[in-house]
Amino acid sequence: MRIIYSVTLLLSLFGHSLIAQSTVTNASFPGLGDTLITATDNMPSISFDAAQTGEQSWDFTNLEAPFSSSAVFEDLSTATAADEFPNANAFTLTVGDVENYYQINDDKIYNLGYYGDDPLGLGFNAVVKFSPPLVERRAPVNFGDSFSSETNALIPFAAEDIPFGILDSLPISPDSFRIKINRVIEEDVDSFGSLSLEVGTFSVLKVKKIETVSVRLEAKVPFFNWQDITDLIGLSDILGETVIESHYFISDEAKEVLVDIRMNPDAPGELQAVSFKSGGNITNLDYLNWSRPSAYVYPNPVYFEAKFELMNIPDGEYTLDIYNIIGRKVIQVPVDIEGTSTIKLDITELRQGTYLYSLTNNRNKRLFTKKMTVIRP
Repeated sequence: MRIIYSVTLLLSLFGHSLIAQSTVTNASFPGLGDTLITATDNMPSISFDAAQTGEQSWDFTNLEAPFSSSAVFEDLSTATAADEFPNANAFTLTVGDVENYYQINDDKIYNLGYYGDDPLGLGFNAVVKFSPPLVERRAPVNFGDSFSSETNALIPFAAEDIPFGILDSLPISPDSFRIKINRVIEEDVDSFGSLSLEVGTFSVLKVKKIETVSVRLEAKVPFFNWQDITDLIGLSDILGETVIESHYFISDEAKEVLVDIRMNPDAPGELQAVSFKSGGNITNLDYLNWSRPSAYVYPNPVYFEAKFELMNIPDGEYTLDIYNIIGRKVIQVPVDIEGTSTIKLDITELRQGTYLYSLTNNRNKRLFTKKMTVIRP
């Protein structure tokens, strides 16, 4: 009887695991007309252990964000740069009027590239093509699966787009320049279970993602074609290689990636930012009616240009200060605020790391202090 009971218990536990494990199918793929609504918590207070695997239960109901953004999957009839992406069958228009181009098939969603601000914040529009196309979603996906992918992007630009003085050390004048970005991605489906957000509870798979991004500057030199000049002009500290760890959750019950957790590369185990499925019917940016003065910086992590969105701040003259982690002021900018304001700030002089930013009024009263992270791709 004891043997029969033990066998029955084992079968019961095994059967429970089979039920709890989920397969995510292409039912999770967005199609034309679908609107994906997400938000980003840049100071998350959720409990998350990246080392836990297997069956889990995650409660992320306390994620918060100052606004949500939406991405509508549309046909190419209104796209600006559709001719540059002949294999695309959908595109989205996101914050900053960036057009992202996709090829959606039965088993994969390919990100073909985008048209919009250059990725280094030099201030020009660029057509960025991924070669080969970046696999953004797959189906089916099962617990225990592993995936590898690699893609490159070449972004041409003119010499006048490079900040003054950077090219002074070159012995000759190149004909043209381009940024070369290589991305190597390793993904492991290491967990399954239930995930709770403010918008509901979902049966999910969790994917651990390790992305190695290498960014180099190349110049076209007469008689020698394209040459890597990153080290020659002292940009190794700004460009170079970065390893990014993230964990994302997918489900057949949602078109969005439900939660995408980005880990802090400078502090093992610490969360840097969390994007998540948000509620509400919006078309672009839906600002919450906060009663207190506040701000939001995006992107965060920041590469070369930070955009500060200032909300619920009385009109007047202010100072935006940025401090390093030991409290030394590294940037100070005067700000004249009228209503909701957006401030663009060049932070190319800052080294990779964690910083604090604050806003002070003309009576030397500090309204808030928040955190941002600078990384070099």
